[in-house]
Amino acid sequence: LPLELVEQGAHVGRLDRETTGSGRVDALDSAAARRLRYRDDERVGLCFLQEVVDRARGSGCVLQVDLKLMRAITPQRARALEQALAPVRDHVLVGSQAYWNLRRLRGLPLALDPTLQWHEGGARNGNVFPRSAGLHGMWDDAPLAANPNVTAAEYVASRIEDLRGLLPPAVEWMVDIATIEHLAGLGANPGDELGRWGIALSAWTLRGDETRPADLLHRLYRAGVETVITDVPLTAARAAEALPRPATL
Repeated sequence: LPLELVEQGAHVGRLDRETTGSGRVDALDSAAARRLRYRDDERVGLCFLQEVVDRARGSGCVLQVDLKLMRAITPQRARALEQALAPVRDHVLVGSQAYWNLRRLRGLPLALDPTLQWHEGGARNGNVFPRSAGLHGMWDDAPLAANPNVTAAEYVASRIEDLRGLLPPAVEWMVDIATIEHLAGLGANPGDELGRWGIALSAWTLRGDETRPADLLHRLYRAGVETVITDVPLTAARAAEALPRPATL
């Protein structure tokens, strides 16, 4: 199983754009995947999940696996993923928007990304779900989102409770930064609301084009974020040094 290309390589399910190969990712076997190189630097081959697990084993770092598979995972693939992650079971987190697939995984810590049900417009990026814009500035198809007699605080608390039901075992929610900031602007603290259910809040994604990363991290920290997902870990780590209490990067 190639680490990033397990199902959707670059989120499109094909090899052509990012690698020297062509065709669908799920048509690969291990030998063919070993021959692939990245187009940006053909000296670089794919990293396999088993190799990352071997590196992470005994390190104490948390290995976050972002499961991109959107169609229903087969029992065979679910068991294969469980077996691959078994050596780091105590410090791994498997997250996805596809809660129906996370439900199939046994004994692994899980993280829900609620984008398909609930997000501020900044996370839309061509997504067709949800289909409705609610009164509190969130894309949300729930009837409560269109109810003018519900306060923002009541709305946020209720929707978090509702969406928790999609994946009750989740120990973390992975929420885009724009949504977290929007919820904070409504006067809600998403981290506190999730904390009532024993769920940690993770923010995605702090990128290199952020002009004031320290300010952003400070706002996220105040919104209850415990983990920041980033493409620029060294920049984020330097910015985190200014925080009253450093976030986990």
